[in-house]
Amino acid sequence: MARCAWAECGRWRPSLLARRKGHGVHMNGTWFCSGTCAGRQADSDVERATVRERVRTRALPRLKLGLLLVHHGAITPVQLREALVSQRQSGLRLGDELLALGLIDDAALVKALAAQAGIACLPSLDPSAVRYCPELGATAVRALGLVPIGVDVEGRHVKVACTAPVPRLALAALKELTGWTADPFLVPDSTLERLVTAYAGLSKSMDRDELVTRDGAGCAIATAAAVRDDAVVTQVSCNPYLWVRVASAAGPHDLFIPTSEEAACQAAHTSH
Repeated sequence: MARCAWAECGRWRPSLLARRKGHGVHMNGTWFCSGTCAGRQADSDVERATVRERVRTRALPRLKLGLLLVHHGAITPVQLREALVSQRQSGLRLGDELLALGLIDDAALVKALAAQAGIACLPSLDPSAVRYCPELGATAVRALGLVPIGVDVEGRHVKVACTAPVPRLALAALKELTGWTADPFLVPDSTLERLVTAYAGLSKSMDRDELVTRDGAGCAIATAAAVRDDAVVTQVSCNPYLWVRVASAAGPHDLFIPTSEEAACQAAHTSH
């Protein structure tokens, strides 16, 4: 006899019947008598995952952006002081403040930010450079802030465009959940949205991912698992989302669950 894996249920079915497709949900090697029970277990797993970090990265001490810009000759010490004074009133990040004052352009800023982060940069990048990656749908690209611009399927390697600060949690989450390694290239903020839009056009017929609200997460996970035989559910933090992958031989289905108020508002807006 097979017992429903949701501890509070307790329903039993003959083992032969439980193994048949259409009789309950098979998830992570266990059997649930219904999508409701599978959803409750998924909700419990999501709740545990959102209160602890599954991926940790150590940030190296960073050089001051203003000093880097002065060192690069992009601004003078006097201009830096002017921007720092103005920044106290505007509340903008220093880079944005310098842009607003017309003291630097996007190219100078992204070069300094890339030097600060220790990665390469692409101050000018046309949307035609975007490439489809089989591991990432349009929702995943937007949630992670990583847009593929070079894909090596055989080597499971992807080059991605991103903006500052470098989304290191997202890079680590991609490696942990998919096995793909990503090399980041910094681009201006104004460029990334165009790249995301271009990627959506490439992947719209291939997407198997969605943004869901926290309240609907358990149901969405159970539904994705119900249409797959022997589904395996894994999750990893990629702040401000929890990335949940429901995988089987039929391929993966990715769900992104907000872990911050801003991300939750975006999910609620998208779901309506």
